[in-house]
Amino acid sequence: MTISNPSDAPVITGPNSGKPETFYEFGFTSSDPNGDDIAEYIVKWGDDSGKEKSIGPFASGEEGKASHSGDDKRTYTIQAKAKDIYGTESIRGFLIVNIPRNKASLSSLLLWITGRFPMLERLLSFIIVM
Repeated sequence: MTISNPSDAPVITGPNSGKPETFYEFGFTSSDPNGDDIAEYIVKWGDDSGKEKSIGPFASGEEGKASHSGDDKRTYTIQAKAKDIYGTESIRGFLIVNIPRNKASLSSLLLWITGRFPMLERLLSFIIVM
C-alpha cells in the first residue's frame, strides 16, 4: 500500500484585474512531497456557473494553464486544488481577480437617463445639493 501525502496548495498566477468578457490565462503549479505526478488541477472560477474545470496531468512542479473570462463586473476568487495520481487532494490555493466597473459607461447611462427624463435630473440635483 502506497501512502500518499497531499500536494502543496496550488500557486495560481495570472492577472489580478481585467475587463469583462475578456479571456485571461492563469497558471496553476503544485509540488508533491512524494514526487508523485499531479493527475489534475481542479479549478473553480468563482463565477455563478458553479462549474469546475479539470486540467492535467502534469509532473510535480509543472505548470498547468487554463483561460477564463469574467462576465460580470465584480471581484472573483479563483480556487484550485491539486489531485495526485493516487487521488489525494491538496488544500485550495486562491487568487482574487477584480473586474472593475467601467465608470465611463455608468456616466453615459446616467446622462442618457437624465436626458430622457429632465425632471429626474432636477430631482437628483436637488438631492445631491442637500
